Amino acid sequence: MRILKILGLLVVLFIVYQGYRICRDAGVWLEIEPVAYGQCHKVVGPKGSEDITIDKIHKVAFISAGNGQEVFDDYRAGGDGSNASDGDIWLLDMTTADSTAQQLNVDIEGGFHPHGIDLLHLKNGGRELYVINHPNLDSHEILIFTVSDDHQLKLRKRVRYPELISPNDIKAISIDQFLVTNDHGSPRSSVMHNAEDYLGLSRASVSYFDGNKGELVITGIRSANGIAMSQDQHTLYVAEATARRISRFTRDNTAAKWEFQDRIFVDSAVDNLEWDEQGRLLTGAHPKLFDFVAHIKDPSNLSPSHVLRINVDATPMSFETIYMNAGKELSGSSVGAMLNDELLIGAVLGTHFLRCRT
Repeated sequence: MRILKILGLLVVLFIVYQGYRICRDAGVWLEIEPVAYGQCHKVVGPKGSEDITIDKIHKVAFISAGNGQEVFDDYRAGGDGSNASDGDIWLLDMTTADSTAQQLNVDIEGGFHPHGIDLLHLKNGGRELYVINHPNLDSHEILIFTVSDDHQLKLRKRVRYPELISPNDIKAISIDQFLVTNDHGSPRSSVMHNAEDYLGLSRASVSYFDGNKGELVITGIRSANGIAMSQDQHTLYVAEATARRISRFTRDNTAAKWEFQDRIFVDSAVDNLEWDEQGRLLTGAHPKLFDFVAHIKDPSNLSPSHVLRINVDATPMSFETIYMNAGKELSGSSVGAMLNDELLIGAVLGTHFLRCRT
């Protein structure tokens, strides 16, 4: 009987701790203090603007619009996302203050629901756009597009490999070589996919594709989301969303071996990562995860938007909030990208993103 009482007490303590941890990691007690970044106006068009990457040479922004609302609605209806209409890639000319977003033609076979994107500048002056695509719930691939001088896209290659478990964001290293975050260690359709979040399991990973095959090169992290690399390609930054932190890894000669260096806690569920021109890391984030989950279920539920700037050269790394809003201007921010002092803020859902100027 005494053993049963002890076991019962341990179970109760475990449940209490997990409840506290879930609330802490979800930002339940976090106060939203508005922070403005100059003046922002809405740029309409994309069906979601989950990821944005800026070509700082040509001064244009590529926007990944996966049509997340229809995809999530299809999931809730018991589908695998393939019943949702296709998403798009959009372009914004940042040389003109009042430019509108333009939809690019993407001609591929099968479903197109883009997620994380990254732009690779080639030594010959050309460009390629690397795109994570989810044709359906448990089908994932990397699409590699050649970018023309007038910024149009032509599919050059599609890549699939077993280590694309639940891909979220991508970092292109060189032609046909890239790193991809898996935000979970289990397929999206599995029970363990959600269990990883609620139990705080560190089963996310980073995969590396060397041009011929893929392999997992970083494991044991939580909800790996955004990914960024230093200019010399020897330092890697990974956003761990539900752990509310960004972890830093280093390597010597091969992109297949990474060693943990340190991390910074930012008290917000960090999403995509982008660099500004001063070598600081930007991330869009979800300060209140329960609000974000409610927003995914019903877009009329507002979810706060948060953009942070991380000084990776400080010892230890430091951060500051450069934008915070309760969700009225933009709900569920997922990315912050900057050219000069102009900030673009994208979101998972909605039909607009923000363009902010100091």
